[in-house]
Amino acid sequence: MSVSQAELFRGEFSKDFIWGCASSAYQIEGAWNADGKGVNIWDTFSHTPGKVWGNHNGDVACDSYHKYKQDVKLLKSL
Repeated sequence: MSVSQAELFRGEFSKDFIWGCASSAYQIEGAWNADGKGVNIWDTFSHTPGKVWGNHNGDVACDSYHKYKQDVKLLKSL
C-alpha cells in the first residue's frame, strides 16, 4: 500500500506513537576534509577511481556538518 505525502498527517498516529530518526555520518555529514576530521574508509574508497558508479562520493552529502542548526530545528519539528 502506498500513501502519498498529502495523505499522511501527524494526527493520524496514536498519541503514544514515538517518532524516531537515524542517520549515517557518511551519507549525511559531508565536509569530508573540514576542520581536521581525517579520512575514513568510505572517503578513501569513494575517491578511488572506478570504485563507485560515476565516481560519486560523499564529500558534500546533505552537508549536515555545516547545516546542523537547521537540521536540529527540523528534528524538533517532528
